[in-house]
Amino acid sequence: MSAVKLLHLSDLHSHLPKGLEAYGGRIIITGDLTDDGASFEYRRLERFLGPLDGRVNIIPGNHDYGVRGNFFSADSADAFDALSWRVQDHLWTVKKPMVRVFGEPGNRVTLIGLNSCLMTESIWDYAQGEIGRAQLAMLDAELNRAEGVKILALHHHPFFDSPTMRLTDADKLMAMIAGRVDVLLFGHRHEEANYGGKHGIPHILAAPANWIAGHGAEITVDKGQVTITRHPVRFY
Repeated sequence: MSAVKLLHLSDLHSHLPKGLEAYGGRIIITGDLTDDGASFEYRRLERFLGPLDGRVNIIPGNHDYGVRGNFFSADSADAFDALSWRVQDHLWTVKKPMVRVFGEPGNRVTLIGLNSCLMTESIWDYAQGEIGRAQLAMLDAELNRAEGVKILALHHHPFFDSPTMRLTDADKLMAMIAGRVDVLLFGHRHEEANYGGKHGIPHILAAPANWIAGHGAEITVDKGQVTITRHPVRFY
């Protein structure tokens, strides 16, 4: 039975990792792949992600939806959806969780991705996030039927209480997932930290801006056991 490996990166801000095509596992990038949600950034990402052959899972961040992460653009959101559909057959603007199941019987891994972005034109709340009542209900249903080790990923930091960057319904999210997931992944604040143990979740990983930090978190699941190690990543 083969171990399942998943590499967590976040907040690339249009900087591209080197050598990921040779990485022997799944890759998840929890938002802010771009800096301004510009069309040329998405064209560059499409050329980069294409050779990864369906092994990458991307989740939108506030910078992917508009200039500087503060000015929402429907065109940018649609461009992210177009890229996401090509690499993983999932649309995000409908705020529906993405679910992927990896591994073999006895070593299943269920990855659930959430869209935590606010699609608003106000510069005062756009960098904030919200899961939303409908998406929370869908998440509850997905967790009830999820197999094996459960990994939940989103962009916004659920423990950062800021008037401009907070996840507005973080309390509702954490109450729902308490004791129900094994790994929680996010970025947004450019902080590297492990909040593991909070809310009955063994591993809670906040990712730094990886193009600055130069490494990601490798999650290995072997016979249902989870280990976390640092994985060096170089950037263009």
